[in-house]
Amino acid sequence: MTKKTPRPQAAVKAGNIKNGPALDPFPNDGPVKQYEPLIRKTVGEYRERYSKFDYRDLLVEAVRLAHRSLKTFDSEKANFGTHLLHHLKGLNRYCQKQQKDQWRLVHGRNEDNEAEEKNRIAEDRGDVEFRTRKEEVDGASKEAAKLA
Repeated sequence: MTKKTPRPQAAVKAGNIKNGPALDPFPNDGPVKQYEPLIRKTVGEYRERYSKFDYRDLLVEAVRLAHRSLKTFDSEKANFGTHLLHHLKGLNRYCQKQQKDQWRLVHGRNEDNEAEEKNRIAEDRGDVEFRTRKEEVDGASKEAAKLA
């Protein structure tokens, strides 16, 4: 029985990709490798919560966060597992940012468009504050035109 590969079979058969094990994002040794089961469990929990994301992408981000947590780890304050779990909460921020970026790609919005949209909505509603500010700007423009 052959071992299944996560790569597309058509690409493997065509000779474009070597048939072999997928790359492991974990180092060969050290605290990050020691806490691999904890990292994989946490990634699995985030994968259930954010089902649209690929497990491998979340795993790579988790390993990156684990390496970053090594720089700030102090053994006198806590053990590495506790410190690591605190830093793995960054996966939530990562997933939310990715969702926001995907939404912007689909809907084609950015900060400038959002500001224009807010102004248009305020103008449609007839906000007194919006009209007052607009009249001040228009008045200043007319004054500047008279002076010129």
